[in-house]
Amino acid sequence: MKFIGKETQRKIDLQIKTLNEQVQVLQQALRTNEFSLVGAHNELAQLKPQHADLLVKKESLEFEVAKQSAEIAGFKTQLEFIQRQFKDSVAEKTTQLNQVQADADLLLQQLHQVQEELETVFLREQDIRNQQAQLKTQLEILQKEKTALASDGDAKVKQLAQALSDKDALSKEKAQLLSSRDGQSKQLLASQTELDARTQEAAQLSAQHSELTKENELMLKQLHKVQEELDAVFLREQAGHEQLPLLKIQLDALQKEKADLQTSRDTQAKQLAEFKSAKDAFEKEKAALTAETASLKNQLTAQQRELKQDNDLMLLQLHQVQEELEHYFLEHEKLQKAEQAQSQRWERLESRLPNYLDYETIVPMSVDSFSDTPTVTWKVTHCTLDGQILPEFQFVTCLVDGKVGIRMGELELIPRALVVPNFRSITTGQWRKIRAATTAIEYFFATQANPSHLPADFDSGFWKQALLPLVTDVRSLPNVFRYNTVQIKRELIHPDYEHLWLVFSGASYGRQVWPKFEMRLGASNIQPGAFSKFPKLEFPRIDGKIPPFESWFEESWDDFGGKLELRFDLNKYVSDVGVWSKVTAQDQALLVSFISLLPLAVQQMQSNKLAISRPWTDWAGLVIGTIETLRKLITPPKPAVVEKTIAHAAKTDELPKLAPKRKSGTVEAPQKVAPRTKKVPTKRVSKDA
Repeated sequence: MKFIGKETQRKIDLQIKTLNEQVQVLQQALRTNEFSLVGAHNELAQLKPQHADLLVKKESLEFEVAKQSAEIAGFKTQLEFIQRQFKDSVAEKTTQLNQVQADADLLLQQLHQVQEELETVFLREQDIRNQQAQLKTQLEILQKEKTALASDGDAKVKQLAQALSDKDALSKEKAQLLSSRDGQSKQLLASQTELDARTQEAAQLSAQHSELTKENELMLKQLHKVQEELDAVFLREQAGHEQLPLLKIQLDALQKEKADLQTSRDTQAKQLAEFKSAKDAFEKEKAALTAETASLKNQLTAQQRELKQDNDLMLLQLHQVQEELEHYFLEHEKLQKAEQAQSQRWERLESRLPNYLDYETIVPMSVDSFSDTPTVTWKVTHCTLDGQILPEFQFVTCLVDGKVGIRMGELELIPRALVVPNFRSITTGQWRKIRAATTAIEYFFATQANPSHLPADFDSGFWKQALLPLVTDVRSLPNVFRYNTVQIKRELIHPDYEHLWLVFSGASYGRQVWPKFEMRLGASNIQPGAFSKFPKLEFPRIDGKIPPFESWFEESWDDFGGKLELRFDLNKYVSDVGVWSKVTAQDQALLVSFISLLPLAVQQMQSNKLAISRPWTDWAGLVIGTIETLRKLITPPKPAVVEKTIAHAAKTDELPKLAPKRKSGTVEAPQKVAPRTKKVPTKRVSKDA
């Protein structure tokens, strides 16, 4: 056993005393820090309404800017639509003009063809007329030759008759022969007269006449021989009888030749009739073609006239459209300038009156003051809030257990008895109507001048005292990420990685609004037969162009482009400190609110029966694990005394806190908590002493 001397004991006591004094100083400093923390918390509670008003003001300004941007985009779209209509009209008119021009060219080509055919027919007709003239000349020559032959034949017949009359001794057979010769001469004259109608066989007819002339000369010679022999002997009568059959044969041949000549004459007459009918048909066809040509010329002239009129009208319309476009462009510039001035005026108005609201009427329609839950039913018409026009909507204000609330259909909000899940599930459209309703209530009681139009049982003083706190309570509520609908844009499945690409339409956070907000809920390092413990929240550009929030940056890239990615490890409850620290405090608050709303989005997609390859329970569990990891990372550990003080302050605060905040209202960064100070083991030292 070791003994301690008095000097040593005195030194130890002095050290213990010094340590006790240091402990008292530290405890005093700790109490001072606690009081400072309580004061800061109280100051934060006092600054919350002002901060909420500023956020409401900012939200209104940003919403108005978004509205004006949308209107400008609408004007631009309208101008582009008018320009497209103008271009389409010009293209259509040009196509019609080209079609009419092509039709005119086709008609002109057809007209040239008809003219060429007419010229060909005219030349053919001239050739035919020339041939007819030549045939007529030849027929006249043949007729003269036939007349000469006929005169020669008459002379010869007269000579033969005189010779027969001088020889009375001739027998009856001679007389019959002479009569037959006279008939033959008459037949020859008839055949010569029939030759007038012949046109194409004139040469054959001349040859036949030559043969007949030769036969006549031969017959005359035979007659002279007979006359010479008649004086000598009458015995040659028998020879004359023998020659008579030969003469009959010759006469039959002549009759046959006459029949052939008649047939040929009939054929030529028929051909001439056909030629005349063909000529008449040609004349008719020529007249019809001439009339049709004249009609085509008239139609072409009329079409050209109409085409010229259409072109003039189209040119006039084009000039009118151009003038209208110039007028619209000037009007658009005027509207832009007026819109810019109106926007500046609206911004000044909102800066001076943060809670400004425009509406036509707000009236209490019915009052229930005697039930367990007193209510007032309100109606607002033509309400304008954040640039959005609500033509008409109704809502109900109520008192539930002494706390004022508001109802819209199945939606009920009681700020002083707030149910956080219900408050988070309010959509952007519903929240806009709630804000409009509370602001309209404030304006109603501030501008009420004619109580005669109110319901008889409406106690204005009572309801004013009851409902005005509702306006303050609603404005004091913290900002929450809201949306109207959520859809799946794409589901990606790889062996070790999956994600759901979600699109939130009508998204808002405070004064920030997005027509749509995109994010990818991913899962990496997927194990066979199990799901992932490594969730990833990926935030790409909206439509590949617009950053989703102010401090967004391209932290990584994939096949879809740049993205900001937050990675979590559910096994160790850790996350990316580097990425989180680069995001501004305001965007951190936005991300915390958005991530805390993911379970509701998953539940809604499951209720809407959106089909995916994996059960929804897997994704729901992954989201819940992500939220728990984020909560542990951003919630710093607190000393026991501080925890009691904050718990006491939380009891006095009427509004629940949906996200941990510092004095400046920002969310603390994960894994940035200072290490806890170790306490001095004073008791252990005392025990040793």
